[in-house]
Amino acid sequence: MDYKEQFKRNKKDYDLRRTYGICLDTYESMLEDQKECCYICGKEPDRLYVDHCHDTGSVRKLLCIKCNTGLGLFNDSIKAMKKAMKHLMEYAHEEV
Repeated sequence: MDYKEQFKRNKKDYDLRRTYGICLDTYESMLEDQKECCYICGKEPDRLYVDHCHDTGSVRKLLCIKCNTGLGLFNDSIKAMKKAMKHLMEYAHEEV
């Protein structure tokens, strides 16, 4: 591994530890366990983001930007998400 690649890995490791309390090895293990796919939608994006609880800081899963943003826009509220699901199911064009 060349110097630039090692620098990138060290920086990512530092950022993950500082922000989420996990190391790069843990992130890569999660990535492998999820087969490099978003836990919610199953897509394989270029990058997966660490989903975490904003109240406790605990790490949950790796998500694509759309799914991670979606949870954030609902403020991680199960009640609001259930209501949104009910709304979508009333007008669903696909079998649930």
